[in-house]
Amino acid sequence: MKNFNLFLIFSFLLLFAACKSDPSPTPECGDSNIKIIAKALYGGDPLVLYQAVDYPQGFKVKFSRADFMIKGLKLSGSSGELAYKDSVFILQFTDTEVEKAKLGNAISFDQCDGNFNELKLGVGLNKDLNAKKPSDFPSSHPLANAFYYWDAWKSYIFMKIEGKYDQDGDGNFEGSFVYHIGTDDLYKLITMPISLNAQTGKSNSLELDIDLKDILAAGGEFIDIPKNPSSHNPGDIAIAHKIYDNLSTAITVK
Repeated sequence: MKNFNLFLIFSFLLLFAACKSDPSPTPECGDSNIKIIAKALYGGDPLVLYQAVDYPQGFKVKFSRADFMIKGLKLSGSSGELAYKDSVFILQFTDTEVEKAKLGNAISFDQCDGNFNELKLGVGLNKDLNAKKPSDFPSSHPLANAFYYWDAWKSYIFMKIEGKYDQDGDGNFEGSFVYHIGTDDLYKLITMPISLNAQTGKSNSLELDIDLKDILAAGGEFIDIPKNPSSHNPGDIAIAHKIYDNLSTAITVK
């Protein structure tokens, strides 16, 4: 879909994508292949860029960017595994209309049956992969994109959340915030229970929700945006860790 920049190398797909642990042939799925539909939310509602929303600190904010780097994506259960084991996805949520934001963006497995009870993914890159640079990859690889790398960190940028805030309520949105997260310490593996009995002829999908409100204000403890408007610098450790700790509750599946 046009609002979902999903960069994958075809050789990675041939080697790693959607491989069951048993040698049974892939069935003809038609429209029934298993899909993970990723959606960005704010407070449970579809995230619409440049639309004002209430922040728990008592003023309104507008988001202008919501990007997430995902390494690996695996379904597992009694039927074995479906996995994009070594592929990297860069999820860019760019919708500016609510109806488009509601649709989400699908990552499809070339499989349409099986029982699965767990979804696992990594936000960011593991240490070995994060030690590389964009120049280490061919131009078609997602990690060749220098937009997601910062030399000062010697790290890829795993997450970019940007926007503006209107602290005085005059409608001008005079303040900016930029939360860029990276470094080896902030690679996070997330495992979530699921219940998916996929069958040919059914709509076999799971919704993967990323809620930006929970990332910035989980459990009633919000990040003070005017005092801490950035995690763009390597020294902004406390804010970076707070944001990454919140991912465990901000990313959910249903």
